[in-house]
Amino acid sequence: MRLSIIVIWALAAAAMLIVGCTEEETAPPPVGGVEYAFVEPEDERDSVLLEMEGTDSLTVFGLLEKALTVRHMSSVQGAFVTHIDGIGGPDEHFWLYSVNDEFQKVAADRYTPEEGDVIRWHYRYRGGKE
Repeated sequence: MRLSIIVIWALAAAAMLIVGCTEEETAPPPVGGVEYAFVEPEDERDSVLLEMEGTDSLTVFGLLEKALTVRHMSSVQGAFVTHIDGIGGPDEHFWLYSVNDEFQKVAADRYTPEEGDVIRWHYRYRGGKE
C-alpha cells in the first residue's frame, strides 16, 4: 500500500512538472516604452546583437537606458557602454552601436536618431575570430 502511494505521488509530481515546463518564446514587454530584441548576429565578430528603434527624441544611450539595465563609463567624449543587461566585463569584448547599419563616430549619449531608425548594439570581440 505504501509503495503504491509513493508511485502515485511520483507520477502526479512528474505530470505537474511536464505540464508546468512548457517552453515558450515571447518577446519581453517593452520596459519604459522602448521595444527591443536580442537577434541572431550576422557578423562572426559579434557574440550578442541587440536591436531597437529610434523614438521619443532620445539619444541612442537614452533609449538603451530606458529599455535595459546599463553600466557605462563617462569621459569627455561621452558615455562608453560596458554592460547591457548584465552582459559585459573586462575581457576582449566591447559594446558598440550602429544606426541603420552604419557605425557612428560619436558616443551614444551624443547621437539622437530619427524616428524609426534601426539601432543595433553589437557585443563584439576585439580580436580576430573568437
